[in-house]
Amino acid sequence: MRCLTDIEKDPRWLRGEIAYAEFRGFAKAINAWARGLAAPLLDPDKGDVALVEAVPDRSQLDRDGQFVRLVPISR
Repeated sequence: MRCLTDIEKDPRWLRGEIAYAEFRGFAKAINAWARGLAAPLLDPDKGDVALVEAVPDRSQLDRDGQFVRLVPISR
């Protein structure tokens, strides 16, 4: 999913400032829209993500398209 690539490129993600990310995008593997959460691995300097959960989005919200929402760490 392109969403995960977009998350990994965000400088805040790379600096470890993001607690988790919500995303929605088209998953080619299941040929359907999916929603999910991603959280950083222990070494966010590598820009990797750990996919926490992704489930098919069976809602009628296809008009929403792809989105990524990064949730910063509260300080």
